[in-house]
Formats: sequence, C-alpha cells, structure tokens
Amino acid sequence: MTDQCFDGNCPETGRPCATLVPLREHMDTKLSAIEKSTSLAASALEARLANMNEWRGTLRDQLSTFTPRAETVALRDRVESDLRVLRDFQSRLEGKASGTAVIIANAIAILSILISIVGLLTR
Repeated sequence: MTDQCFDGNCPETGRPCATLVPLREHMDTKLSAIEKSTSLAASALEARLANMNEWRGTLRDQLSTFTPRAETVALRDRVESDLRVLRDFQSRLEGKASGTAVIIANAIAILSILISIVGLLTR
C-alpha cells in the first residue's frame, strides 16, 4: 500500500486519489484567482499609464506656451534698460523744473528790487 499518487490515480484502485483531487481543485482555484488578479492589475496599470501619458501631453502643451529662458532674460534686460532711461529722464525733468523755479524766483526778486528802487526815487 503506497501513499503516493503519481499520475493522479491511486496505484491500487486506479481511481483518482482522494487527497490529490481536492488539492488539485484547490490549486486550480488559486491559479485562476492569481490569473484574475494579474489581469486586473494589468488593466489598472494600463489605465494609470494612459493617465500619465495624458498628463505628459498636457505638460508638453503647457511647456510649448512658455518663452525660452534666453528670450525672457533678453526681454527683462531690455525693460530694465528702458526703465533706467526713464528714470534719468525724470531726474532731468525734475532738475529743469527746479531750475525754472529758481529763474522765476530770481526774476521776481529783481523785479521787486527795481520796484523798490523806483519807489524810493519817486518820494
């Protein structure tokens, strides 16, 4: 009497071995569950990769709308240069305005002195 079943049949009776049949059914169930979970994981991974590709496409589209760094730096330098010119112009205008105010004040002072002299002479 042997305990081993080599081909799934009991060597003494020729019928399927009693311990092997439930084990085979158990293994078949486990393998089908593994296959099912593998296919579910594969489909989930495919969906995730498709979503990642969509994000990559969106980022690529967004990146294409940005200006290159060299152009941005050149534009910033040009704006800073124009701003410097405007500040210098403003300083010169303020200087001219204060110079004009000095000239007007001097003219009023001279006119006042002349009127005072004429007033002293006519008395």
